[in-house]
Amino acid sequence: MGRNRKAAYLRAFQYAMLALMLFLLLFPIYWMINTSFKEVGEVRSLPQTYFPKTFTLQNYVELFERWRFGSTFINTAIIAGLSALGGTALGAMAAFGFNRFDFPGKGLFFGFMIVSIALPGMVTIGPVFMAYKNLGLLDTKTG
Repeated sequence: MGRNRKAAYLRAFQYAMLALMLFLLLFPIYWMINTSFKEVGEVRSLPQTYFPKTFTLQNYVELFERWRFGSTFINTAIIAGLSALGGTALGAMAAFGFNRFDFPGKGLFFGFMIVSIALPGMVTIGPVFMAYKNLGLLDTKTG
């Protein structure tokens, strides 16, 4: 009986931790969506409210009219989709070549690929930005 009780307490603790993690992950999303339906004055007022006092869609109207969110979103979706497809295709071809063929420098090339994957994006963001700037690709559909 003692072993079953211990297992039940452990299971209850696990579910409590899962519920806490779920809350910590979902609450910011709820807060973001909730805040988007508030008026600007209510967003800046203290204390904050968990539900909008006055429900408004004005923030979304401004998002699409003033900030051109629709075209920005389409551009982002196209770039992300093409990047994902291109990266997957190139990765599959490289994996096939490394798996099926023996060639001089195979270990060196493979090591270079592993190091480039392990390198954090924040390390390369500066040089990539400078390359885009020097090529004139900033703020263009190509870049």
